[in-house]
Amino acid sequence: MKKLNFAFLFIILGLLSCNNSDKKDALLEKEKELLQKELNLTKKELKLKENITAEYKKIEEKQNLIELESAVRRNLIHCENKKFIIKIDQLKNDDLRYISWNKPKSTSEKPDLIIYNGITERQGTGGGYHYIFKNGEWKYIIENSFMGETIESMGIFLKLVKSGEQKLYTKMIDLKN
Repeated sequence: MKKLNFAFLFIILGLLSCNNSDKKDALLEKEKELLQKELNLTKKELKLKENITAEYKKIEEKQNLIELESAVRRNLIHCENKKFIIKIDQLKNDDLRYISWNKPKSTSEKPDLIIYNGITERQGTGGGYHYIFKNGEWKYIIENSFMGETIESMGIFLKLVKSGEQKLYTKMIDLKN
């Protein structure tokens, strides 16, 4: 009888352990599914945060552009070439400001360079104006020549000078007229 009880107990324990093993496997599988769902949700949450951050930056840039434009009394120069779009503005406080965008950016985006405290030099009687801005070792000079010996010598020109050495001199296309 003891052998029978022992065998019966052994069979029941065996069945229970198989049953527990199946339950354990099912629980492990369920845990794996839940971890995968949690990982997917975390990825979606990160993507949403990235999108929100990108949208916030766009809004912030637009607000900064609005502030830049609201300070303007009048636009003096608006020109471009293959590489740059440039605006020279007289601000409400009478300061001169140089703003430039590297192409392919447009003026509706954040500028790549802003320089304040420009000076104006008049070029003779009716000859035009030079707008000069300093930024470290660099001078950014916009020449607006109304008169010249040839048609090519008239118009708007960008001159970049670093430490007294001219690095660039190029004709610009007037976007204001």
